[in-house]
Parts: sequence; structure tokens; C-alpha cells
Amino acid sequence: MARPTYRIEVNKLTDGRHPIVFQLTGELFAQVPETDIAGADIAVAGYLDKTPRHIDVHLELTGWVELACDRCLVPYRFALATQGRLVYSHDPVAQDTDDDTLRFLRRDAQWLDLTDELYEIAALCVPLRKVPENCPGPQCPPEVLARLLDDEPTDAPESELARQLKEQLHKTGNSPR
Repeated sequence: MARPTYRIEVNKLTDGRHPIVFQLTGELFAQVPETDIAGADIAVAGYLDKTPRHIDVHLELTGWVELACDRCLVPYRFALATQGRLVYSHDPVAQDTDDDTLRFLRRDAQWLDLTDELYEIAALCVPLRKVPENCPGPQCPPEVLARLLDDEPTDAPESELARQLKEQLHKTGNSPR
């Protein structure tokens, strides 16, 4: 499967503001083996301002990415909403900067490829600890749920949810040790 590309044909754009609209899917993330993102549906909207000296890109990403819970490995959707700004300068000095938002783009470039930048903006929204609010919960595999509930401190008061889940496991014959 070929990696999708998100490109804008900038050599045909006049100076001024131009809208940007893309839809990111799981295909973008599937091509990166190290990613934690298993699926996605992200709307990208924004604009670019083209001038003779640079191209200023403003982006808003909203949607969700599918992650695996760190506790039980059950997939869940993580809501994503973020903004990004990138400046593509035609000045070669932009190649030697430490500014993460400044990039160099040759003046005669036909295309502005935002694929890597969109991936990076979305991937940086993924939390280090990937555990949804409802974990542990009924969506967890019984053996994992039993282990999670068994590892609760004995002196801590049992939550109502934990009590209900233990009762449910006991009824199904998967009670904690």
C-alpha cells in the first residue's frame, strides 16, 4: 500500500490566502512501523498565505486516533484537537535554523508536501500514557480485568465500579485469584 501524500501545488498559486482541506486516515499512520496509532479520522482545515518571500501555513486538526490501551490492549479512540503553524521560506538561511516551525522551500518548487508535517503534528498529540478513562471496565478482557482488580491495594476502599466488575467476573466464573 502506497503512503498517502498531502501536497499543494504552490507554483500555480497567486500571492495571497488560499484554503487548505485534507482528511487524514489510518493509511498515513500504517506506513510507520513505530507508531502507536492504529487508525485515524482527522479533518485538517486551514490556510496558507503565499508571499514572494515565504509561505505561511496555518493548520487545525480535529478528529480521533485509535490507540491500544496500555493496561489491557483494547483499542480505543482518543480525541484529537490541535493547531500548527509552519513557515516555508525561500531564503536558504532557513536551512540553518533551530526553529521547528521554519523550513526552506526552493523558490521554483512545484509542490509543497505537508505529509510528514501532518503526521508529526498528529503523532505529537498522542499521550505517553495511553489509558482511557473507562479502564478498567467491561470492555477489558476478563483475564486482564481479573488481574487489574486483584492488584488493587487491600487497604484502599473498593470503588463501586470495581465491586460491580468483580461481581460480574464471579458470575461468569472468571473471578480474581
